[in-house]
Amino acid sequence: FRLLIGGVAIAGFLIASVVFVLFPRGTGDQRFADIGRTAPETTGFTREVNLVDGGRITTSRRAVMSVQVRDATGEPYRAADPLRLRGATLDRYEGEGKWRQSDSPSARFRLREGEWTPFLAEEKLIRPNSIDVRMVHATDVVFAPDPPIAIMTQPTTTILLDRHDLTIRPADDEPALTAYRVRMDAAPTDELLSELHRLRQPRGRSVTMNRLLHPDIRALAERLLREHDLPVRAEDVAEGEPYWRWSREAANVFMRYLHGPDFQYTLDLSDVTFPVRENQTVDPVKYFLLELRRGHCEYFAAAFIALCRNVGLESRMVSGYLAASYDQAAQQYSVQERHAHAWAEVRTSPFRWSQFDPTPPTFIHSFHQDDAGLADRMRWFYDRMDGLWGRTIVSYDAQAQTHMASRLEPDFRQRLQNAMQQVRQWIEELNRAFYFGPAGYIWLGLIGAILIFASLVFAQFLRRFRRLRRAAHLERAALRDSPRLLHQLGFYLDMLEVLRRAGLEKPAAQTPLIFAEQLHETAPNAAAHVRGLVEHFYDVRYGGRDLTETEIQEQQRHVRDLARALHVRA
Repeated sequence: FRLLIGGVAIAGFLIASVVFVLFPRGTGDQRFADIGRTAPETTGFTREVNLVDGGRITTSRRAVMSVQVRDATGEPYRAADPLRLRGATLDRYEGEGKWRQSDSPSARFRLREGEWTPFLAEEKLIRPNSIDVRMVHATDVVFAPDPPIAIMTQPTTTILLDRHDLTIRPADDEPALTAYRVRMDAAPTDELLSELHRLRQPRGRSVTMNRLLHPDIRALAERLLREHDLPVRAEDVAEGEPYWRWSREAANVFMRYLHGPDFQYTLDLSDVTFPVRENQTVDPVKYFLLELRRGHCEYFAAAFIALCRNVGLESRMVSGYLAASYDQAAQQYSVQERHAHAWAEVRTSPFRWSQFDPTPPTFIHSFHQDDAGLADRMRWFYDRMDGLWGRTIVSYDAQAQTHMASRLEPDFRQRLQNAMQQVRQWIEELNRAFYFGPAGYIWLGLIGAILIFASLVFAQFLRRFRRLRRAAHLERAALRDSPRLLHQLGFYLDMLEVLRRAGLEKPAAQTPLIFAEQLHETAPNAAAHVRGLVEHFYDVRYGGRDLTETEIQEQQRHVRDLARALHVRA
């Protein structure tokens, strides 16, 4: 019956595995409608911002990704300031607090697995730092600082580089990414930026004002500039470097104003309702900037852009993550959903967009001091396992099936190399997940050796336990008593093994006492030892007696004497 149940279980598992591989998620959608569909995993990031109904700002500590920053020599290090990982630029304000990304031309790059693909034509422009990113859940956005100059992914894929804002994403027909590396330049020159953008005519001073223009906002922006003895309009500044210097100075004036004591950072806006005046709801950006003056990072970024655009400064919102939670042991940043952030960029040269974060510095400072604790590490490990389950099982669809089939190589050596590479990557991921640090591989080796040794010991114990249950007919004995009887009757099992080696194996249908009596004729030199051992076996098995440790050792000595009498190994 046990064999039958085990066979059915194994067969069911194999059949289920074959069906899972051959019929991926989504098969029969047209026939079965929405049965079995699940919501996709998200990273807490979105390409759109809604100041009224948006729910992206969260305090969730759910892990999103790990980021390791490396210098030009490949050594990991912690940046002096929190790392701003750009995901999308939002330059279209549609009113009512809604921000979106404008359509712009993108360059298409085909990446080879494990190879750097540069975005620049001339390598002399490259002075690289790099980041290694591992996502908990697959993403269709490449989060990276600006500007990226090269990228590497593990699977062969195609990515799109937006030439206007230098954001990266996988092509629409490609699967989402779970790991990638981006090379960047911490101090890009104008020559490098012009090569990356490849724009025939830089926009310069042109800017789309759309719905952010408002007389009250313009009056506030002009007042702030006058207080700092700066021109109040872009048209009042000469072309070239004077204009770009004015744009930087004006942006700093607006940023310092939003950093002031009149504004308060908060995530709790549950009591906020936007008033209706003249049969129209007041614009959220205007209401925050002129009246409310409290909110989260998206409100601060939107207000900063409103001030800039009302005096002719070209600016845009950036959404992404602020990486500041750093683990010294693993030498990497741990990014969580609560680290989602929004800031602004202002054009400060024909091809350069400079970052300005109008969110109060006390908030940024708290992020900078946020080092990963033990609870965050354990949560990170759990989220990584949850993400692995989601990537391999939950998200398995026809596209994943095709990708898996394309990776099957006919050459065995190549498959073996790929398997070994996957094992190495798994070990590295496990090391990072547990935050062992540089000495983690030694610990993993020791733990692996201990686990192998423990498995062998347990297998030997289990084998001996089963043999004793059969030999002593313990099938009907309570399972809780079996370990005790195994310890008490181990000498009997050793006796049977010695006899088997000497060619005197006890028949299964014969009782131990009758077998001992028959040995007087076939092996008289062993009969006395066997008779004494069998009597003690009966006392324990059927008489309810427990042998003392001294008596158990005495029986083991009799077993060794029996082996010497039969000239076999004990």
